Amino acid sequence: MFQASRALLLYCAVDNEVETDVLRQAAHAQGKAVYYPRVLDRMRDIEFVRVAPGEALAPGAWGINEPTGEERFQAGQPALVIVPGIAFDLAGTRLGRGRGCYDRVLSSLHPPAHVLGLAFDLQVALSLPREAHDKPVEFIATESRVLRCDGAGASLSRAVGRLD
Repeated sequence: MFQASRALLLYCAVDNEVETDVLRQAAHAQGKAVYYPRVLDRMRDIEFVRVAPGEALAPGAWGINEPTGEERFQAGQPALVIVPGIAFDLAGTRLGRGRGCYDRVLSSLHPPAHVLGLAFDLQVALSLPREAHDKPVEFIATESRVLRCDGAGASLSRAVGRLD
């Protein structure tokens, strides 16, 4: 998915989230467009804004670094969306920080965008509670494996690769 995408939508890691800097560097080296989230005025929604190679991010609304540019990601473009989470389950359920920002923005994206959660192995559970508005991820990548999520249940999820 990384190789096939022309755009990569990343997050700026905070607290103990998986860092994304190496993904940004690899994407820029391959000429991909890289976007980061920026909080909008109401503090409940985010938009993705393009970041040039070497461009710095600035502290934003919640103390998380954000882009300062103006070129916004347009839904419908082929992209790989990398999302953070506190926990994920094998069906693709993602627990975030409770604001619903990623759920809302993910509901506006359509294929050919793919959604991958980055996590550590200890953040992957068999099952988590899911609400109607929650948008599942298609894949979860951890330090040791890549899981394909089917959205229905853990019994149908399967490992699609190992990371060495």
